[in-house]
Amino acid sequence: MIPVVRYGILENRKNSRNSALFLIKNSVKMFEEYQAEVYAEYLKLKGTSIVLANPTPSSLRDEALTFHKNGREGADVLRFFTSSGEQNGKLDIDKFRPAQNFLIGKTNEPTIKVVEFVAWFIDFEPRPFENWRNARRDNLEAEKINTETDDTANDGKEIEVPSTIEDAAAASVVQGNPPIKLISEPQKQIKKLNFIQRTGIVATLGLIMGVTYWKGIPPDGCMYWTGTEYKAVDCDAQLPNTQILALNQQKLEHFKKITLPDTMTFNSLNRVWYSKINNEVEFFTTKGKHPLKTDRTLKPITTHILGKYGNNRIQSFIKTNAADTAEKD
Repeated sequence: MIPVVRYGILENRKNSRNSALFLIKNSVKMFEEYQAEVYAEYLKLKGTSIVLANPTPSSLRDEALTFHKNGREGADVLRFFTSSGEQNGKLDIDKFRPAQNFLIGKTNEPTIKVVEFVAWFIDFEPRPFENWRNARRDNLEAEKINTETDDTANDGKEIEVPSTIEDAAAASVVQGNPPIKLISEPQKQIKKLNFIQRTGIVATLGLIMGVTYWKGIPPDGCMYWTGTEYKAVDCDAQLPNTQILALNQQKLEHFKKITLPDTMTFNSLNRVWYSKINNEVEFFTTKGKHPLKTDRTLKPITTHILGKYGNNRIQSFIKTNAADTAEKD
């Protein structure tokens, strides 16, 4: 028997297992950061397209096909959304439903393929996750080198570190700083909160926030219209020529102006509202009052409005269809 060697083997296995667990946990944490950045970028772009503002499985599929035909790099991610699982397979609408749920906030635990699809769909950079992780590591390494450089550039002076709390207090007085108040031993022994206590505190805070919402008191204060969407702001903020409104969470998250109306399709019917004021037509992602002309109520978009003021291709399609129908009659 050679127990020393056996012990060494077991220790190596244990160390290898711990290293593997650390790498897995680190990768999971980094992917969560990647997911958060992708979703944050989506929120920034949400008001620029009707598909992003009101995503559906069919609109996501149709737009993805358009991007693929236009040569967007990284389209191999679409293989996860085909019936056969192959690169050039037929896209399955039902497989886009998890992506829709992620975008509308119905789930915050999407699969890797869903996050990668959304990153590709909104043209997020760097992508995929592997490229993002490498870029993040390079940045961290660069920051580490800069920090080490700053540390070595301290004129070679040695910094004397007090060995005790009492020495630190005395040094503080000598240097002209206010005296450090020493904490007695019994005061330093602060009891840690147990799980039940922490849970109770969290529940109490949640109840307070819930009551706040129920009473209609905006926890984040106020908001204002930027011209394309509502932004949260402190109620005491001074913004020139801008009306400060009580925060409305629904409007804050979902009411956006569509800045690229030519991206609208027939799917926009019953999902987009418009206003026509002084011959100027504007499109919005949800119903309600006009954000500036609050006496004007938005109307649901019609095929005529969509073709005339939104997507000219739809107008051409309608005219062509009408001509074909007239010929058949």
